[in-house]
Amino acid sequence: MSVCPASLHEVRKIARAVAFFAAGNVTGVVFCVEQEKLDRYHWLVDELNRHGRLYYVLDAPEIEDDEYDALMREMLQFEKEHPDLIRDDSPSKRVGGAVLEAFEKVAHAKPMLSLEDVFSKEELHDWLQRAAEGVGQPLIPWC
Repeated sequence: MSVCPASLHEVRKIARAVAFFAAGNVTGVVFCVEQEKLDRYHWLVDELNRHGRLYYVLDAPEIEDDEYDALMREMLQFEKEHPDLIRDDSPSKRVGGAVLEAFEKVAHAKPMLSLEDVFSKEELHDWLQRAAEGVGQPLIPWC
């Protein structure tokens, strides 16, 4: 019996997915994700977790915020396209983490609103719209 390269490729892809599933990494088997993309996703999760610990726990960041944000966006895009492959330890599933004891607790008279990850004029407009709605005020026009 001969096997054409295309079908051999499919068999290998299925075998990798089954092995990945058997290792307990996902809750289901998906055969449509290229191994390179899956490997990149795992690297992103590991790298973002490492950099998060360096930044938030050890106060020793190794990369700039914009680099971290770019990695996070790439990971979030993968998770949006493949929600059944999201790892339990993904930074997208974490709400907070350990904070250095050196930080002093401060009570704010007014809420401290985050700009989230705003990188364009359109994203800024959307954020301003949400903020205005949040405080019950109309959005002030701006250029």
